[in-house]
Amino acid sequence: MTPNALEIKKILLLFQDGVGLGGGLNRLKHVHARLIRLGLDQDNYLLNLVLKSCFNHSANTTHYTQLIFDQTHQPNMYLYNTMIRGLVSHDHFYQSIEFYHLMRKEGFLPNRFTFPFVLKACSRLSDYQLGVKLHTLVVKAGFVCNVFVKTGLVCLYAKCGYLESARKVFDEIPEKNVVSCTALISGYIDVGRLALLRSKKDVRKVQVGFPFLFVCMVAVISVLVGYHLNR
Repeated sequence: MTPNALEIKKILLLFQDGVGLGGGLNRLKHVHARLIRLGLDQDNYLLNLVLKSCFNHSANTTHYTQLIFDQTHQPNMYLYNTMIRGLVSHDHFYQSIEFYHLMRKEGFLPNRFTFPFVLKACSRLSDYQLGVKLHTLVVKAGFVCNVFVKTGLVCLYAKCGYLESARKVFDEIPEKNVVSCTALISGYIDVGRLALLRSKKDVRKVQVGFPFLFVCMVAVISVLVGYHLNR
């Protein structure tokens, strides 16, 4: 990496850490303009830092990040993942799905950083069909043991009302967390089947320890508070 590239890298890393944000997006644009002047505007590593800084700075940078990406001749997997994650984080779910399809069209396979965010987008859009295709890819790609990917699948199936599938995936998660518990419980509540969670079939008392019970309790409280606030 050239001295100029190293200097810009340091500046962008400061943006990543929330330091030097005075001037906001305008300052980031100046940094990007400097990349162009120095002939570094096709450096995927530096562009990835610019994109991350834009998304971290504001939700109103979608157009600018899109412009940066469109001007990149050979975007790599890191750029695709950053765009998908950033768009999902700012609730631009349709656009994130479009980037996923573009990524696949270019021959890239999703990885452990791609799946959770695309699954979240599918969940928010109730896109069950794409979710099922993603589940197949998860299995083929060997991410069936990844807790974050499995949690994304639980959220998807529960949101779409496929509780048996959600429960099956949930049971396969080695370490349950609040997010996966909340997703499953929310799904049961949505269809009026919360009572099933108390049945012998659904609660394996022998396999459930205190930590898991505590996580479930927190999840139930979160769901009930959410429903109360939305009434």
